[in-house]
Amino acid sequence: MEKSKYLFLFIVLIFLTALFLFRIHFLARLSVPASPLQDSTASIATTATPQSLPEQNTPEENKAADSSESAPEGSDKGKWDFRLKGSPILFGESRNTEAEDRERQRFHYRKKYDQLMEEGAYEEAVALVQKELDSYKEDPQSQEILFGLYYDLARVCMTMGDLDAVHRVYAEWIEVAPGDVNPKINLAGIYCHFGNKYDAAVQLLNQVEQEGPTPEEYDRLVLFYAAVDVVWEQERILRDWLEEWPDDERALSWWGLFNRHEGKNAAEALAAYERLAEISPEDPGILQNLGDMYLKEGYSLEARNIYERLLEQDPGNKQIQMALGDAFLEAGDSNRAQQYYESVLALYLEDGDSSGKILSLAERYKRMELPESALELYELVIEREAVDSPLAFVAQMGIDEVKSGE
Repeated sequence: MEKSKYLFLFIVLIFLTALFLFRIHFLARLSVPASPLQDSTASIATTATPQSLPEQNTPEENKAADSSESAPEGSDKGKWDFRLKGSPILFGESRNTEAEDRERQRFHYRKKYDQLMEEGAYEEAVALVQKELDSYKEDPQSQEILFGLYYDLARVCMTMGDLDAVHRVYAEWIEVAPGDVNPKINLAGIYCHFGNKYDAAVQLLNQVEQEGPTPEEYDRLVLFYAAVDVVWEQERILRDWLEEWPDDERALSWWGLFNRHEGKNAAEALAAYERLAEISPEDPGILQNLGDMYLKEGYSLEARNIYERLLEQDPGNKQIQMALGDAFLEAGDSNRAQQYYESVLALYLEDGDSSGKILSLAERYKRMELPESALELYELVIEREAVDSPLAFVAQMGIDEVKSGE
């Protein structure tokens, strides 16, 4: 009875094995190309890193492969694909998607481009980018890639010092994408920095303005005029930006910075920072700018309130402690100011901060009429710096002033 039981199980096992092998053979016949001479390498769905990706076929090779691998009618090729690669049977998708092919192409291009730039093989880099450009120009879905390639080409030409070629690249980019502000602003910058053609730059930027800039484009326009130090154009762009987007945080930040550092209108800068603090009341950068502006304009109480809020969030912040000491000093409370300065000094010494920061504390002690503390810090700077360093020179001047006043 026991032998019969084992015999029955053995027969069932043989039957299941035969059935499995038959199914494998049947599915493989549906999936593998009929010709034994055809290349049977398969693209397998994988999570490989870019470093392990195979070389990219050309579009013509991909097209030929697609036409030669059409499955017989009724086959379930989209679901299963058994390919022979060496001895094992591999399982996977029938082929990579077009997006994956493009990703591989972009990866190999970027790797080769960076290598050529590093080696100084600029002529080869130009040929590489031009070839890549030609492959994308007719594809309406690849504008972002196309624009990046124009930038790469302009970069090579700029590195080679061929400004005429740079101009041709940007002119073509502008023609291909007349609504894109990036080539216009970049070319304007090149005109000003390398060609001294300010009028031509302004003409390009006027086109950007006429097309109705977005906040991002206004940001780039302001940055451009700040870079070439054209203050009146910077102010005009900022006013236009704020008129169209009065609560845009970047516009308000630019406006506060412009009025604060250009010495234009302190009240305007203060109003901009106050509005920013209303929009983002917990942003530490905005709050510190507002506190600094209050302190600069003599509103020491308002400055102290803001600095104390910031110090609660970040008790070890040396910059805020120094600012809080300055606010107390401005209000005439030298004792509280000295407490914060001593705390900051201890942190400076503990963290090995620069002699310049210690020198700034010495200047504050001199202002507070604490000559011994000031002399101690001036001498510490001289000990830390070389004899002929600028900081040592300033420290020695401080020592002379303190001693002459004693």
